[in-house]
Amino acid sequence: MLASLQRLIARIAAIAAIVLGAAVAVVLALVTLVSGLLIGSVVAVAAWFGARSRRRDGRGPFDRGGPGGQPPREGGTVIDVEMRELDRDEPPRRD
Repeated sequence: MLASLQRLIARIAAIAAIVLGAAVAVVLALVTLVSGLLIGSVVAVAAWFGARSRRRDGRGPFDRGGPGGQPPREGGTVIDVEMRELDRDEPPRRD
């Protein structure tokens, strides 16, 4: 009788430990997820407004520039992918 009672208590304790461990794991996972999302959103907002205030043209870090995603041209020369100097008045060559 006493042995069966001890086995029953041991099984109940094992099941309680498993349930408690799973609950702690779920709570820690939720805390980690929420804090990661909160920190990421704060950093994104800070980067957006911080970078916008430092730039001369007023664009934020996520702006794509002018039409077609091209940044606005500054200066007199533009260097293309092949590192050739291009003139603004001359149309690009199609080699």
